[in-house]
Amino acid sequence: ATQQFSASVTGISNTSVTWTVAGPGCSGTVCGTVSSSGFYTAPTSVPSPANATITARSQQDTTKFAVAAVTIAPAPAQVPSGKTYYLAPMGDGGNDSNSGLTAITPWLSPNHSVNCGDVLLAAAGDYDSANFWNAQWGHVTCAAKNDVAWLKCATFDTCKISSTARAAMFISAGYWGVQGWEVTTPSGGNTCINIAPAYWGPSGTTQIDHIILANNVVSRCDGDGIGSGNGSGTAVGTDYVAYLGNIAYDTGHAFCAAGLSFWAPVASDTVAGTHYYMAGNFAWDNHSTCGDAEGIILDTLDGVEAGRTPKPYDQQVVAVNNMVMWNDGPGMQVDLNMNGTPNSHSHVYMIHNTLVNNGVGPSTANYCAQLVVGTTVNAETYGNLSATYQDHCFGGSITTSWAEAAAYAPSSTNSIHNEYVYSSYGHAVGSIASAGVVIGPNISSNPMFVNPSKPGAPNCTGKTSVPDCLSAVIADFTPTESTALSYGYQMPSSVSVNDPLYPQWLCTVTHLPNGLVTPGCGTAPPQ
Repeated sequence: ATQQFSASVTGISNTSVTWTVAGPGCSGTVCGTVSSSGFYTAPTSVPSPANATITARSQQDTTKFAVAAVTIAPAPAQVPSGKTYYLAPMGDGGNDSNSGLTAITPWLSPNHSVNCGDVLLAAAGDYDSANFWNAQWGHVTCAAKNDVAWLKCATFDTCKISSTARAAMFISAGYWGVQGWEVTTPSGGNTCINIAPAYWGPSGTTQIDHIILANNVVSRCDGDGIGSGNGSGTAVGTDYVAYLGNIAYDTGHAFCAAGLSFWAPVASDTVAGTHYYMAGNFAWDNHSTCGDAEGIILDTLDGVEAGRTPKPYDQQVVAVNNMVMWNDGPGMQVDLNMNGTPNSHSHVYMIHNTLVNNGVGPSTANYCAQLVVGTTVNAETYGNLSATYQDHCFGGSITTSWAEAAAYAPSSTNSIHNEYVYSSYGHAVGSIASAGVVIGPNISSNPMFVNPSKPGAPNCTGKTSVPDCLSAVIADFTPTESTALSYGYQMPSSVSVNDPLYPQWLCTVTHLPNGLVTPGCGTAPPQ
């Protein structure tokens, strides 16, 4: 396994440390390796003796050091990959009284008790949202808390739900993953896929953890495309949530909304590392009735809008390798991550995203940017490719269109650095009432995209995945300027790398789709 170590150095100006692994019989990599950032990777076999010492030594004063003891144990035996159950619409034989064990005796809904590693394989067809709504998700037994049960469409983008009365999917139980579905809520519906404790009944007081949305298409939603959160003022909510390789298009027609939203999370434990993870997604042409309409928003991490002050959420949140363009509001924004006590808030990373020509819709906001570091602390952005080719946002001539901006975030714990930020009108990075934010160094030059035009509605018929469906869009938003090629969205690799920001809880998830994100569970450094 892996473990991130950290060292705190006080009393001297240079706080850098050198990390080493040592111990009896620890020659070479016998006892594992530790990176220059303190990321320890155990060996593939147990050494004898099975212990080692991690040392952090001050680079300025090498007589000062600290140690941590490591015990190396055999990896747990691989559990079976789980059972396969079958789902089908009512018209095709779906019935929750069936056994679900064969394609000719399929279930109608996910409202069954299953185990982590199980797969509910859904046949192509049109499904009724009433069978995927609040309290229609069964209990998933997952003693090790390291996997999910999957609701998987047997053929990508052929399992469809459309609702005009409610959220099309309302995931109200923990340890579920959904992949390969197409979901809409036109005219009278709400959020396409909602993740939250149930509104009533015993599950309404139950924390919802370990939810994965992967390789889905949500479009023409009256509310958010995909949203996670909790009921206002409640003590429970969601934690350990990942959106991987989804499309959010044309959402927010009837509500204050965004394409993809993390809202008001509630920590379920204090385990270090990334809890909320948004990677490999695509969001464009999203709207809102209140002027928000972000492609992606990391919202109300301090809980203030949910009436949950003073205790803020303080776990790590990461948005990486997403592509966001032509939304009515900002392309990506973190907001409300600085209120409440104690003064411990989420560390938020927004890295390697491509954001182009957002802020095109109506809004009363007095700031606008492709990427917005809003009212927050502990936010860091780097490796993004943010470009705007308009002088002003929101269809007017008042609000400057920035490539990136810090708005009402007056803290030196926020930084916008090592970015590729371009505005054809010279508005690279702006600071609105945000004295103290660390800005730069950054590159400001035209990335020269192949064809940065607004994409149309997605049509994934006959495709195998979201990246396959959007291959032309990915090509259009690939820069031709050589210095920009390493910034923004990068095609995912199936080879696992050593990425300390990758959620380690995803490393043990079975049946995770390939090609949506680059897994970060390996030992090789990221390219």
